[in-house]
Amino acid sequence: MASTAENKQHELSVIRETVESVWVAIILAFVLRAFMLEAFVIPTGSMAPRLMGEHYDLKCEACGYEYSYGWDHQGSVKRGDKVTLIGAQCPSCTHAFSSGNEVYVNGGDRVLVLKYLYKVAEPKPFDVVVFRNPQSNANNYIKRLIGLPGETIEIVNGDVFVTQPGGDSPEIRRKPDRAQDVMWQIISDNDYQPDLVKLKEANRAFDKPRRWVPLDASQSDLWTKSPDGRAFTFKGSKTPGYLRFKGVQYSDSNAPAGSSLEEQQDAMREAFIPRYGYNDDRSSALGDSNIGLCYDLKVSAIIKPGDGPGSVECVLDGMWYSYRVVFDSDGTVTVFQSPPAGDDKQWTKWASGKTSPMQAGSGRSIELAHVDHSVKVWIDDEKVIDKNYSITLEALKTRLGKALGNSRRDRLPCPGASIGASGAEMTLTHLKLMRDVYYTTDLTLSIADSDSPSFLTDYAKGHPTIDGGPLMTGATGWGVEGNPITLTKNANNPDLDQFFVLGDNSPKSLDSRGWIEAAPSLRLYDDNGNRQYQLGTVPRYNMIGKAMFVYWPSGHRAPMLPGLPIIPDVGRMRLIH
Repeated sequence: MASTAENKQHELSVIRETVESVWVAIILAFVLRAFMLEAFVIPTGSMAPRLMGEHYDLKCEACGYEYSYGWDHQGSVKRGDKVTLIGAQCPSCTHAFSSGNEVYVNGGDRVLVLKYLYKVAEPKPFDVVVFRNPQSNANNYIKRLIGLPGETIEIVNGDVFVTQPGGDSPEIRRKPDRAQDVMWQIISDNDYQPDLVKLKEANRAFDKPRRWVPLDASQSDLWTKSPDGRAFTFKGSKTPGYLRFKGVQYSDSNAPAGSSLEEQQDAMREAFIPRYGYNDDRSSALGDSNIGLCYDLKVSAIIKPGDGPGSVECVLDGMWYSYRVVFDSDGTVTVFQSPPAGDDKQWTKWASGKTSPMQAGSGRSIELAHVDHSVKVWIDDEKVIDKNYSITLEALKTRLGKALGNSRRDRLPCPGASIGASGAEMTLTHLKLMRDVYYTTDLTLSIADSDSPSFLTDYAKGHPTIDGGPLMTGATGWGVEGNPITLTKNANNPDLDQFFVLGDNSPKSLDSRGWIEAAPSLRLYDDNGNRQYQLGTVPRYNMIGKAMFVYWPSGHRAPMLPGLPIIPDVGRMRLIH
């Protein structure tokens, strides 16, 4: 009997401990949610392709490149439903996804947000933040933090320029490496070679796809290409041999609607227009002079040297300068600078570094990035060179102003990328060309579209440049070229500090540039009736926290239940930068 009583007592003890553990877990979950972490789901593609809203996962029918394409939220669709897809285009080979194909819609990324971090630490530029949307205060937005309290922000030619409090000299806002690494966008990945037969069958309007070709006919004999097109071998020569990146070659009869004759013939410019594979590109940007060319580029490759001394070279052509990095077999890395004047450039030594020597037959990686008025070189993930140069905002605007015409792009230097070798035999594989995020400015604001006309009218009174005129008929967005925005820093009440945010998917992001709403629940006026909220900003009291981790990206679909993406995609779980 005693044994039975002890067993019952033990069972009750186990049950009690289990119940206590469950309650402790529930309490901790509520505590964590209230004070530390909270989960959010991303509904839209404003931060794509790094952070995705509801989307399609596609594989290019021509080259096999895998990419995501945003869902346009038309109609009522469940995760198990297939939707007819129109408008998707491969961001690497530009092949249009077959119209009418049915694919599944996937949910947006689910992220963990570290709440109240900014109560004890100041936000940093390019943090990914979650905040209450100041237009309604009813839902949460996720964007990248661009401007801090007291700063003046102006977006020019795709980049962000910042004037510090009390200063009068705007400087470009450079991204930290942690953010830049995830903001690169694909232009061409040579590992994915398009099937020309499929391109022809799909009636794609180009003669030849994006590709790397010898610089000119005299260098054709210096290079051989593997049968699959993914590798190039330099045969070895004292004369340097270069491969140049070529964009899509359009024929005169099949050029996209709205493109000029020059743009039809100039494939290089077409390749550097900042398009997004995540977006619908049926409305071509070729003829839109408001969208410029992206000069912030990165070229990378794996090199495998043969016996003997030799070198590999990478060249990127920018608006102001061309940069050429030379990686010699003894480990010396040298960067040369030249004005971007055709092929006959005048190179001068600009920076140098040192790494371990090449070993015959041993693969090495090389990356050259020209971004945010800086040049960076990595060898095997070791940053060997990181040097900035300075271009004033006034000089940039002057050059852009002189380039105005039917299309600004036609009058600016064309971006370009080349890679080459000299000396010993050299094999190049995994050749890739990327571009930076390009912040667009082709938007207008109108009081007629606002649900807050009284506040907008009052706002206009404090801005003489828009009082009674452009704001009513359509003014350019906040913080864009010609309309800089100064963010309030309130020393007496930091809760009223203001921040400026942008989405990485700039053409599709509703962010600080275009907010013309002000939720009545915001602290719009002070006790004396003076306006204290500025349109286009996030007040500090609306900040929720910093997005830290994607804990549940769209899952894989079970073979027997293709409509249910219930298998975790562990490979896409990641920290957010």
